[in-house]
Amino acid sequence: MKDFHMPNIISDKAYIQSISRALVKARQTLTPLAEFPGELPADLETAYAVQAESIKAWPSKVVGWKVGGVPPHLQDEFKATRMAGPVFSEFVKTCAEGETVTMGAFPDGFVAMEAEYIVVLKDISSLDRDITLDDMSEFVEAMYTGVEIASSPMIKVNANGPTSIVSDFGNNTGMIYGPKVENPFNVDFTKHIVSVTIDGETVGAKPTGYGEEGPFGAVKFLVNHLRAHNIAVEAGTAVSTGAVSGVHETKIGTHSKINFEGLATFNVDLVPFELC
Repeated sequence: MKDFHMPNIISDKAYIQSISRALVKARQTLTPLAEFPGELPADLETAYAVQAESIKAWPSKVVGWKVGGVPPHLQDEFKATRMAGPVFSEFVKTCAEGETVTMGAFPDGFVAMEAEYIVVLKDISSLDRDITLDDMSEFVEAMYTGVEIASSPMIKVNANGPTSIVSDFGNNTGMIYGPKVENPFNVDFTKHIVSVTIDGETVGAKPTGYGEEGPFGAVKFLVNHLRAHNIAVEAGTAVSTGAVSGVHETKIGTHSKINFEGLATFNVDLVPFELC
């Protein structure tokens, strides 16, 4: 099964623009959405068309991409195992070993904490074909421990399924660079338990996968997905490679401890976004 398929011609521009405007407005005005603002896209390509329209409307630069998994029971329906969304420059922070970083999330919306490995890419403009796992050592600049903040004005963004998630920037609203992983190609990530503890309760603990199921498999998907959609991949692009221990729903006001066993430990406090 391929992780993506080539874009179809999206004919209903009015529909695409209407959904995009509603989602962008909700984010910019911190307006909760009880439901998806219109008919759900029927397929991922339509959802990616909404996402592309919204990226054009957002006032800041895309500096990276989050990769998420399509639930196994939906993979045949959507002909995909993974999905992606943009990370914007104003929603990126760094956190050193043992420190605490404060991140914003949408009041009255969906909020989740996801521990993820973050891969930073070199210039890949020399590639004239799909990238493979064997190419990673040539095109990966660095790897970090990290966190994705998954948050949306839509409380049902995940419950509505992959096309809802993809349409709304992949349900992304922040990325944290934790401590760097030294010599990542010599690390067996399957031996490092990644855990998330929220307000003292451990809500998930497991290692990441290997090969296609691991961080570099997510990078492979993302690069080939962007190439298929004619989206440039600049040097320095970050790839948040997917939740390791799970998508941990939480709420504003919580304190989370993120532990990459043997690699890094840091903390995240969630606060409400405020209108500028």
